[in-house]
Amino acid sequence: MNLHLDLLARQCALNEYHLSFGIVSHALPFEIERLDLQPLVVRSHGPNYPAVFHALAAQPGVILAAMSPADPSPLPFQPRKLLLFSGHMTDAPARARQRFPVDVVSAAADRIASTLDALHVGGSDIALTQGAAGGDQLFVEACQARQVPVLLLQPLPEEDFIAASIAPSADSDQWRRRYLAARSSLAWPPRTMPASADDPFEACTQWLLRTALASGADELHLIALWNGEPGDGPGGTAHMVEELRRRGGRVSWIDTRTL
Repeated sequence: MNLHLDLLARQCALNEYHLSFGIVSHALPFEIERLDLQPLVVRSHGPNYPAVFHALAAQPGVILAAMSPADPSPLPFQPRKLLLFSGHMTDAPARARQRFPVDVVSAAADRIASTLDALHVGGSDIALTQGAAGGDQLFVEACQARQVPVLLLQPLPEEDFIAASIAPSADSDQWRRRYLAARSSLAWPPRTMPASADDPFEACTQWLLRTALASGADELHLIALWNGEPGDGPGGTAHMVEELRRRGGRVSWIDTRTL
């Protein structure tokens, strides 16, 4: 069932927005929470989303619902392109089966850079990732070299995130220095996901994805540095690829087995 909203408020027509019921798309700037309630209950995706939503929310009989921890993080601006990245950390020294060995880091950096160049990215776009050692950090550096603003969304407070996602990797001291150097050039400090009862890394995958889908960007791209296999646990690159493909997003897959 599709419902077409054609409300007018302050001359803002809503006729470009359609709500799909059954499963409500997170790409929308607003969601209908309950169809059988009077007044209508609407779930807001934050203050930086299209003005037409705020016009709707201002209407009599509309109530804004509170957000849950994994709901989208408001972006600093509405981007032209939203770039998501998920990728393997460099392999820990004791890792039995290699996914992203240190001897292919340079090749991975080149592939990430060429993928961004093919997408013609720039300052009107925004990049989202966590900032872990390895693929995430290579992506951040490549974006910064192309003047693409980067926002880090992390599952844990920053020092805990560094301990969990940088310290265990090969060449961890080098990756920590690279992380701190890139962080010092960020326009915005890293954001920590609100506490969740779920696995924090799995919940952060959903947080990144929902933030991307709610961004209002003209294009959504996921760059995945991945060996094509299931991850070691929830919230990994395999999970992100699966989730974005399920929603019809565009995925640029850099297969670490071919580097």
